[in-house]
Amino acid sequence: MNKLYALVDCNNFYASCERVFNPKLAGKPVVILSNNDGCIIARSNEAKALGVPMGAPIHMWQHLIDRYNMFVFSSNFTLYGDLSHRVMTVLKEYSPDVEVYSIDEAFLNLTHVKTDNVEEYCRKIVKRIQKEIGLPTSIGISETKTLAKLGNKIAKKNYVVTEGAFWVHSEQENKELFSKIDVGDIWGVGYKSALRLNNVGVYSVYDFKKMDRIMAKAKLGVGGERTHLEINGTNCVEMDHHVARKSVISSRSFSRGVDKIEELEEAVSTFMSIAGEKLRGQGSLAGYVGVSIRSAKDVVDGKYLFDFHGFPLDAPSDYTPTLIKAAKRALKEIYDPQFKYKKAGVVLTGIIPNVGYAQMTLDNKQNEDEREGFMKALDTVNNEWGREVVKIAATGIKQNWRGRKNKISSRFTTEWNELLSVKI
Repeated sequence: MNKLYALVDCNNFYASCERVFNPKLAGKPVVILSNNDGCIIARSNEAKALGVPMGAPIHMWQHLIDRYNMFVFSSNFTLYGDLSHRVMTVLKEYSPDVEVYSIDEAFLNLTHVKTDNVEEYCRKIVKRIQKEIGLPTSIGISETKTLAKLGNKIAKKNYVVTEGAFWVHSEQENKELFSKIDVGDIWGVGYKSALRLNNVGVYSVYDFKKMDRIMAKAKLGVGGERTHLEINGTNCVEMDHHVARKSVISSRSFSRGVDKIEELEEAVSTFMSIAGEKLRGQGSLAGYVGVSIRSAKDVVDGKYLFDFHGFPLDAPSDYTPTLIKAAKRALKEIYDPQFKYKKAGVVLTGIIPNVGYAQMTLDNKQNEDEREGFMKALDTVNNEWGREVVKIAATGIKQNWRGRKNKISSRFTTEWNELLSVKI
């Protein structure tokens, strides 16, 4: 039986999350800002149509935002992460094989679904997510993941006609359909790759489909050849669930210059807690810990001061208190009280699988079991109720160093004090 994939994508995810608990935003231009409220990281379709660019500093477009009365929000990743988790939970009911590709995307293996019902099957998923979670989604379906990605674009662009789901049949010519889609819209074909293809007369997906495979490889390498095969219906990209990061990084900018070691310790402890959670999530241990700090602007001859220090652990670990202790030690090696720091970060490398690995420490087996149980309980609670519902004391309480979020919405689904109030 030929494999069948679906790519599920939440439409305008961050803006849609803000709309779930704020109905007045429906049909209005919405803009989401980065950490510290510095740059635009997401826009609703309405904001895009008004010319708001992606990644631009907010102050450069304030005039346009004011003119059209756009709604602007600080990024609320606690809310976005929780709604994403709810979407993925629903998807796992419809397929035994789900690959979470990003916060708002997932691939489903739908080989088990009868092909004459597959589009209707996916429309049921779209309707359920809309009804139960409040998020609009689009689903592309095909025999390869690359074609499923294209199908998703078509479903999203023609949402009313497709009802959120579109199947690209790999055995069909699809000339009329593919001729209207730019070659740069193919998954895996970036801006520079598209230019190289344009130089040899390949402008559309159909042009690429009809291109000689050897030429595709010559212009784009082995990856381009694989993409070409996928566009022509040959499955080359399998479901991928266990791609472990070779390094784990967590960093943030501060709302102000920070010169107190206690606040910097809180910050790196918080970042290391996040990194440790990611490490355990992929079933790995880290053998090396590093910490970086960067000064506020123009403190040394008009330049930033950046410093980094790291060292190997006595034994690879995923235990957050051990990682935090190491991060604090590294921080003290580079901290200078005469400077105000604007950003800090942590990195974990030397990553190995946590499979049958015995940590060579002086602690006995009972202590190791207690540590594992503690981390498992911590992660379970935070995955269920939101990050930092339970946290290590070293991360601090007030966290005054955190970046600005002057326009943040409530954490409606994970914070008791911020639950939506309904008057009857």
